[in-house]
Amino acid sequence: MKAFELAGFWLRFAAFLVDSIILSAPMYIIKSVFPQTASIINLAICALYFIFFVSVFGKTPGKMFFRIKVVKSDLKPVGWKEGTLRFLGTVLSQILLFGGYIIMLWDKNRQTLHDKITGTYVIIEK
Repeated sequence: MKAFELAGFWLRFAAFLVDSIILSAPMYIIKSVFPQTASIINLAICALYFIFFVSVFGKTPGKMFFRIKVVKSDLKPVGWKEGTLRFLGTVLSQILLFGGYIIMLWDKNRQTLHDKITGTYVIIEK
């Protein structure tokens, strides 16, 4: 893992904040219009957003803004399988009180739980 630079915690966190801001407007509207089912609908929107962008482009709009992307260990693009498993891994990380994210602070390859599950890395684009 030396031919490229791995994205660190704060860069990845900033990208996630951008994605959260992008998602907040539609999620707020849905919560206002469908208060009883908003949680399920918003989870589906998040799933579609993260799975689509990571699977098709290797990066979400937040990652695009900070010029970082998700790749497999051979540096090839991720596919739908990895994109879907990564999203499910992020849900697990959140259930574990964000412990799945925090582990990257001590990981030599800066991998989160969902990176380890899918064998992916987040790298800085040159």
